[in-house]
Amino acid sequence: MRDFPFWHNALKTAKTQVGLATVAADLATFQKQTGFLDEEKKLTEPQLKTLREFYTARKKALDREALPKEKPKFKK
Repeated sequence: MRDFPFWHNALKTAKTQVGLATVAADLATFQKQTGFLDEEKKLTEPQLKTLREFYTARKKALDREALPKEKPKFKK
């Protein structure tokens, strides 16, 4: 069963923007399909709100990591 800790860990361990976007897309698909064929429950709205906030913070952190620390120096 995929639950809140599973999704939180998936967002936390994403190492790139693409990986983070993939986890977000998988979560959206999970929320749409959950309960369709089985008795698995959807995440609650407060849980989703927390995951959205964590996603935003993680995305900003990955953006900062992707930027160079200092300007590259070129030889003239």
